[in-house]
Amino acid sequence: MLKHIFCVLLLSHLLLTLGCAGVGGGRSSWPPDAIGPGWPSDSPRVRFLGSFPHPPDSEETQGKRLSRFIFGEDHPPHPLINPVGVAADGDGRVWVADPGGRIVHVLDLSRGRSSVMGQVDGAALEAPAGLALDADRDRLYLADTQLKKVFILRSDGSYLGEIIPPTPFGRPAGLAIDPVGNLYVADVIRGRVFVFSPQGAFIRALGSHKTPNGLFLRPIAVAVSDQGQVAVLDAMNFRVELFGPDWLPHGVVGGIGDSPGLFARPRGVTFDGDGNLYVADAAFDNIQIFDLEGRLLLYFGKSGDEAGQFCLPAGLYRDRANRLYAVDSCNYRVQIFEYLPMSGL
Repeated sequence: MLKHIFCVLLLSHLLLTLGCAGVGGGRSSWPPDAIGPGWPSDSPRVRFLGSFPHPPDSEETQGKRLSRFIFGEDHPPHPLINPVGVAADGDGRVWVADPGGRIVHVLDLSRGRSSVMGQVDGAALEAPAGLALDADRDRLYLADTQLKKVFILRSDGSYLGEIIPPTPFGRPAGLAIDPVGNLYVADVIRGRVFVFSPQGAFIRALGSHKTPNGLFLRPIAVAVSDQGQVAVLDAMNFRVELFGPDWLPHGVVGGIGDSPGLFARPRGVTFDGDGNLYVADAAFDNIQIFDLEGRLLLYFGKSGDEAGQFCLPAGLYRDRANRLYAVDSCNYRVQIFEYLPMSGL
């Protein structure tokens, strides 16, 4: 109940400040140093780096100390309302899609600055959800599920155009970029993942290799590894379907259940630099890590608001430095972790 009241108060504050591009002062804190626990504890493969921002009335925690170090004593001027998606460039710039506030938060952690993007090409955003960054081409892709559009922006937010599918999108959500710059769009209503070239030309549609009609049942997220493997998170089938770099079916990860290796409410997916698969589950409040054969390697997280704990985790994103960004929705923050590569997890 207290979090619901807090959310309403934050929304009221946001409506008063939405038209301004707020900037919070602070010292540089990028790249972040490890300040928290690792998993497994005896020989960590994943380590907590910090989180941002923090609710104004939260107690002093490691995440709050990092946020205060980044933004100074004042809180970032635009608090998170209902964050779902995230993207990052690895140099301290982070974008967070917040459909609850109808905005995208733009944070420069290296300079301690933050602003918001509430319009694209003069049109107000309604439900920004998916984000993907093509740093090589300076392109930020943004999916708005209510507008049923995928926008092409520069990293500074300036408008470049839209992705035009062969038939209109039903509800574009999760986005991903592959190693050659192709864009993947998970369409929740159409039940497919659409693939577009860096020039915006339609290439093909990926469908389920496990359903009779060849459609996913609520594909909400998609990820592509550095090696070209594609992972489609099919939320209502409680699994991740894998495809090879040639787009041929590779296998399935997960299934419905309440034990490790299975899913109850999967919401986010990404790969690390070695091709391991990460899946965030909002029912378990954890992140599970698998190899490409579907074997569970490690899981971490539980309900709570401390380092490495979650409340309805959602979107996941991995930057070029193997940092993992995990949207922690009802803790109103994004947590940052690092993957520590070794011969195996």
